[in-house]
Amino acid sequence: MSNDGEVKGPAGTRFLTIEVVEETGSTNRDLLDAASEGAPEGRVLVTDHQTAGRGRQGRTWHDQPGSSLLCSVLLRPDPAWASLIPLATGLAVVAGVASTAGVTPVLKWPNDVLVQTGPSGTIPNERKLCGILAEATGSADALVVVVGFGMNLRLPADLPRDIADRSVDLASLTDHPFDRLGVLESVLVALEDRLAQLEQGGIDALLEEYRARCASLGRRVRFETPRGPLQGTVVDIDRSGALVLEDPAGIRHVLTAGEAHHLP
Repeated sequence: MSNDGEVKGPAGTRFLTIEVVEETGSTNRDLLDAASEGAPEGRVLVTDHQTAGRGRQGRTWHDQPGSSLLCSVLLRPDPAWASLIPLATGLAVVAGVASTAGVTPVLKWPNDVLVQTGPSGTIPNERKLCGILAEATGSADALVVVVGFGMNLRLPADLPRDIADRSVDLASLTDHPFDRLGVLESVLVALEDRLAQLEQGGIDALLEEYRARCASLGRRVRFETPRGPLQGTVVDIDRSGALVLEDPAGIRHVLTAGEAHHLP
């Protein structure tokens, strides 16, 4: 995937074409700009390399050309369920990886895709396979959400140790050959299914699936908030997709922004 151009999206989805570019600053930023110019829902942008990629909490996304699947999609959702798009995307990535590699990852709220290893009954070693970033713009009656994800396909050998120790790539999970656009198509088909589910009123069903895949539920976590850290146990993911944390005093906190760190 080294030349710019367009390829057909998966049949039966809203993702009719996939725009492929060799390099860009940020696929999310490009689609937010395109949305402001009237680009339709379902536009997909994928690249070999981002020079100004972003992660959650304002972090920089690091990648080397050809090592990752870097993609964003443009959606124009109903505000009633727009907050669930990151969760739906996480589930789609899990399904796409499962169909490609035969390994089913788990989700760390809200949308890190992790692969767990270690003996049964022990605290798992969790390595990050994919990160997701959703950004919204527009108004309540013309909402735009651009959701991007970056999946490790083949980690570079010279990756810094602190990143390598926390990461895993798709190539290490399967002996089967795969290609970047084939993986993307699997994710987009799964995302279409979950978006259609939300459009048809299936919020509860999607949340049931998310809870079943969410490694944060029941775990002790440290949660970083703008007002400082909280520690407690995750007791639910509510109907808006927010994390519900119960602190040691028994007080429940509904958290919509921040990051949960799993504790031993």
